[in-house]
Amino acid sequence: HLLSRRQRQMCIRDSVYIEVKNSKIRVLQSDCPDHICINQGYISKANQTITCLPNKIYIIIVGNDEVDAIV
Repeated sequence: HLLSRRQRQMCIRDSVYIEVKNSKIRVLQSDCPDHICINQGYISKANQTITCLPNKIYIIIVGNDEVDAIV
């Protein structure tokens, strides 16, 4: 999913919710047992990632230092 720069919350898999706010992204809610993906907080720079193995989710910021797209 591509998300714009404005604030948005979205369910991306069953009970996994992400939030995009001010060109940053984080996992807001997840049913995984250890919540590492939630505790990682916001990412905002190119090549930063968030991974949730139990839910098979991988978020990476692509582009230069400014957010072009979140995939």
